[in-house]
Amino acid sequence: MTFSSDDEQWREYHVSPRYLAGSTFTGDPALRPLLDSGWLLNDDDLGNVYVNTLDQRVRLAYLPEGDDDALWKITAYSSDYATPRWLVTFQSGTPTEIVAGFTTALAAAYAEGPDSYLHHGNSALTALDAGTPLAAAGWSHSYSPENVFFQSPDHLAEVYLRHNHRDHTAEMRGHQERWLTLAGPPGNQWYS
Repeated sequence: MTFSSDDEQWREYHVSPRYLAGSTFTGDPALRPLLDSGWLLNDDDLGNVYVNTLDQRVRLAYLPEGDDDALWKITAYSSDYATPRWLVTFQSGTPTEIVAGFTTALAAAYAEGPDSYLHHGNSALTALDAGTPLAAAGWSHSYSPENVFFQSPDHLAEVYLRHNHRDHTAEMRGHQERWLTLAGPPGNQWYS
């Protein structure tokens, strides 16, 4: 039997909704939008990969040999010696398509300038901005003094926005989160 990459068995399948896909355990598809935008690529002896803008204001670390289960850590800085303005982490089970969607949007925002990628705004308006496409997709929502909570129609994905004050240093170390996404069936969830 001859091999052909066009054979049905080798065709790539995509899962819908994306949050049920699972990780490919390779960072290449999520790194591509940044590398195509001219970001710098570095690595270390352990197999971790780092991608930075030329001005070092936005940094991505792909950490298969990291100290915790955060496979991806992405930060943005308003100046060279400041603490990060924001941090996004994606756990090792996060579908690569989700991370690639984020890095694609990040590359576009960076190209527009600091107001596009550093803005964090009013949390009530942020919840409305995030909630609008979720509501249009049939997600339910609830509000409490502590959280805004969104849930997918299949109950397999949840998004939380915490209203209460966060310690910025703890948040930037990944010990507290303002946003939390959980997805997947019970016992096999990923989070970011």
